[in-house]
Amino acid sequence: MSRPRVGFLIYTVLSSVLICVSSMSSLKIINYQYHGLSLDVKEGKVVGWHINYDSNSPNWSIVAHGGHLITIQNVASSEYLRVDGQEVVTGAAPYNWQEQTVPGAWKQLATTDGSKVLLLTGGSDGSPVVLKESNYRGQDAQWGFELTSDV
Repeated sequence: MSRPRVGFLIYTVLSSVLICVSSMSSLKIINYQYHGLSLDVKEGKVVGWHINYDSNSPNWSIVAHGGHLITIQNVASSEYLRVDGQEVVTGAAPYNWQEQTVPGAWKQLATTDGSKVLLLTGGSDGSPVVLKESNYRGQDAQWGFELTSDV
């Protein structure tokens, strides 16, 4: 199912405002470089996966905690996106991410201490999401938020 990208463009411009209401809604977290892929969890791994509007699987709820800190929770599993050592995982305990704006209204999602950012390693389904040094500014480490309705 294809949806117009107008909502996505409007959302990226207003993402800071919409994050405040996202705990009542769900979002797709879409990679800038690989527009057709969103943040997802498959077989216990955090990966990029084609955008699917017919499933809650790639939907996330984001709650702002002030000071650019957010938690990111998977709608389908209720698990939080988090860091375990050097790996991006999901788990029961909340984890505070730093939301950092980059030029063009996209976001980088940085670890709590700001030392690493989320990076999508490729443009195909199942490409791993990994951590990269925070001074990296590649488009594969930039993310946008698209408001969706719960399925």
